[in-house]
Amino acid sequence: MPKSRGAWKLVRRELVRTVTRTPKKVLAKMTGRPWPPVHENDWNSNDFGAYRVPRYQHSLRPTDVESLVGKPDPLILEIGANDGEDSHKFLNHFGRMKLFCFEPDARAIAKFKKRIDDARCRLIEKAVATRSGSTLFWQSGGGFDPQNSDWDKSGSIHPPTGHLQMVREVTFGNVIEVPTVSLDDWTAEHPEIGAIDLLWMDVQGAEHDVFAGAAKTLPMVRFLYSEFYQRPMYEGQKNLDDLLSMLPGFTLLAIYQGCNFLARNDLHK
Repeated sequence: MPKSRGAWKLVRRELVRTVTRTPKKVLAKMTGRPWPPVHENDWNSNDFGAYRVPRYQHSLRPTDVESLVGKPDPLILEIGANDGEDSHKFLNHFGRMKLFCFEPDARAIAKFKKRIDDARCRLIEKAVATRSGSTLFWQSGGGFDPQNSDWDKSGSIHPPTGHLQMVREVTFGNVIEVPTVSLDDWTAEHPEIGAIDLLWMDVQGAEHDVFAGAAKTLPMVRFLYSEFYQRPMYEGQKNLDDLLSMLPGFTLLAIYQGCNFLARNDLHK
């Protein structure tokens, strides 16, 4: 009996320690969520040792952009603007600027229009792709964020692959058709744009599509900031090496939280 009582006390003590010291771990196991928690940086957990550039634990900020471009009135193209969160930061920081935003998801567009009504900003309700026309768009959904019951920040013109396993809370149950435009076609319609100070991209695995349709536009770009994936998250996506090979004349400057890379066009004059 004493041995049984002692064994029970030991088991009880371990149970209490487990629950009190690692409640999040226990909750994760009970709900079927991965442990340790999946962080966006884990999606890009490959070794970056080959890239001898600074790494920052924050995103590129408007103050950083001002230092880069060296002017108070930049022209910025934001591809994958979603609900305008970053757009709003740019507009708040720069008193004088021109901002062109591209977004194809009607849910995000509605939020964008509620947030931003500014003459300095123009919203183009299209996905940027290799060619102008239309394409399928995999809308994201699910309860990844308690503050956003219909998660709309992971949609792509490419079907999800690894994303389905890496972040199970995000779903892709709705596929719609959206209009597309290539950057070359868009800039050809706007000859008044002589230089693009910053090309800001968050296109969920479609980075190579943007570049493939921008052969004439990329020489106009001074700086480029884009999210990327090293692990296969969407069908057909390219890793950082592949993306940099599509950017002749660009030098990798840094890797930021997210993961995002910053590059400078050394051929821009």
